[in-house]
Amino acid sequence: MKIKNLSISVCAILFFSMLTFNSCKKDFDVLADLPETFTKKVLIEEFTGEWCGACASAFPRIQTVLDENPNTVFAAALHYSDPFSTTKTHQIKSTFGISSFPSALVDRYSFGTSSPRVSLLTSQLRSKSETRLEEKITTGLRIDTEFGEEGKATIKVFVGQSEIMAGQPRVTTYLIEDEVPEVNQSGASGNDYRHHAVVRKILTEAAGNKLNNLDVQDRDFITLTFEDVDISEFDKDHLSVIAFVHYADASDKSNHEIINVQKVTLGENQDWD
Repeated sequence: MKIKNLSISVCAILFFSMLTFNSCKKDFDVLADLPETFTKKVLIEEFTGEWCGACASAFPRIQTVLDENPNTVFAAALHYSDPFSTTKTHQIKSTFGISSFPSALVDRYSFGTSSPRVSLLTSQLRSKSETRLEEKITTGLRIDTEFGEEGKATIKVFVGQSEIMAGQPRVTTYLIEDEVPEVNQSGASGNDYRHHAVVRKILTEAAGNKLNNLDVQDRDFITLTFEDVDISEFDKDHLSVIAFVHYADASDKSNHEIINVQKVTLGENQDWD
């Protein structure tokens, strides 16, 4: 997999190259479509594992909140120490001090406490999500995806702002798979349990990729391109991409607020909204 970073300033520098000019013109169209305001969306991250008997009944509670907030609340299930773990899950788990399973984060927001970890009760997930949905934000995401040669995909994540973001924000991108058959889910009845929103790949660094070059002007954007993403081991009909802009404070686990989130089915595009 290859990762490229491209900002609007690159286009100005390479203006006199016809080939690059055509590419930049497309990027300027992206900027022209950038809205003044964005819809606030929320991410619920679940920490789970097949060895966890209590985890089998946890995701349905998250699903209730997703059903109540279609296209504005999304979920990502980070598996730990089971066949669906990723190499970067342990780092994320350690960052937030997750020691019990299942656990959940809502927008990685601390809600006035020292830790962003929240109870996996439907009422708590609902109230925390509703609180975060009320946030007024000036940052949004657009995601373009396409299938490439057999077993490959290309993913472009655009992060746009109508006002300069404070601090040093980052972007994280997940490849998600739904309807994943269990291997040996403890606590499940029968052998037809299906996992949902499984984080199959973390395409960025575990702590997210720094968003450089967005501290000069208010109305601006940056693009991250992930080429030749290997999806050959997954069911491409159940894959999607979640990208989110957030902060990351290595010394303070209560300071990792997610600013905004976007999701798209792999093979489709999701514009600014």
